Amino acid sequence: MDQVLETLGTEAVRGPTNLKVLSLEVLKQLFHLEVCEWGEPQELREEVVLLLELWWANTLNFSEVFKLARLPFTDIHTAALRLLTSLAHLPWGQRFICGEPGMVEYILNRTTETDKEGMEGKWALVEAIVKSSSAPSIFSEDHMAMLEKYFRQGPFYSEAQLEVALEGQE
Repeated sequence: MDQVLETLGTEAVRGPTNLKVLSLEVLKQLFHLEVCEWGEPQELREEVVLLLELWWANTLNFSEVFKLARLPFTDIHTAALRLLTSLAHLPWGQRFICGEPGMVEYILNRTTETDKEGMEGKWALVEAIVKSSSAPSIFSEDHMAMLEKYFRQGPFYSEAQLEVALEGQE
């Protein structure tokens, strides 16, 4: 498993575009935990979360995922956002997001998204953080307030720009 994870991480960073996207999608699926109740004992869930954290150590450096999320190529960018969303459901993933310099500010910056997929992807990431029970103990109160505001405003929110036309001006 360690070798598989290492290969996926390497291909996500260094591979051709189609392999980057595919690797990011596989990682997203691998690190995805259902948010709903499992019907399993809490100890089992905690063991799975711990196992996923150990697996992540062999996969990617978190800053590499952040770099991929900031790329201007829609397919890579949205695949990286989906991976970040999967990680945002996990307390250790939230700690990585919170600890990565500039990451929270990037998430809260709506101007980085110009297409529907990107706006929805970033909003899903915010939703995962806001709806998580562990996020308030990881993110600062200010960050949580801004994330909750972003979530309430929805994926397509845009601030109104007020322009006033003056008579006689060219």
